[in-house]
Amino acid sequence: MTLKNVIVAFLSSRGGLIVLSAVVAVVARILLWPIGTRDLIIAGLIVALWPTFEYVAHRWVFHEWIWTPFRKTHDRHHDEPTTETGLPDLWVIADYYLLSVAFVFATSGIYTAHATVLVMLSVYEFIHFSCHCNYTPKTWWGWSVRVNHLQHHKLQSADRYAMSFPIFRVTGKVKKGISE
Repeated sequence: MTLKNVIVAFLSSRGGLIVLSAVVAVVARILLWPIGTRDLIIAGLIVALWPTFEYVAHRWVFHEWIWTPFRKTHDRHHDEPTTETGLPDLWVIADYYLLSVAFVFATSGIYTAHATVLVMLSVYEFIHFSCHCNYTPKTWWGWSVRVNHLQHHKLQSADRYAMSFPIFRVTGKVKKGISE
């Protein structure tokens, strides 16, 4: 499978809806207000904190807390690995909430945060999707992310919850498909 095939398959799946939501949010944000320094700071903070959000959501919401509605979906994903994570369902709920808040307060900062989170979610979902496709990444980073994620499925180890930016995995090195 080529990268082009992965992109087409991703856009044809539920991931395409997330990307479409991100595009609409970004365009709406740009059309509604001029982009200022505050917006760049908000977007920068969200991008910088994304690995932490990803780790917390994956570890506690999908693995540790038994009572979350997303746990069952994610457990099913581990039992029968597919491209679906359960995160889009989480985002649909959060997205409607954020849109409601955004319309009430109607500030550029809230729209900036909303658009940035949707863009980051699109990136996350694409990375996850590509990990489960028959695709071998061409870069060391892409390859190591895929190995890290697939080993998380196999090993269920606590140091592999951050998938797309595995900064929380501070021990061991990814080498020749084996984590040491």
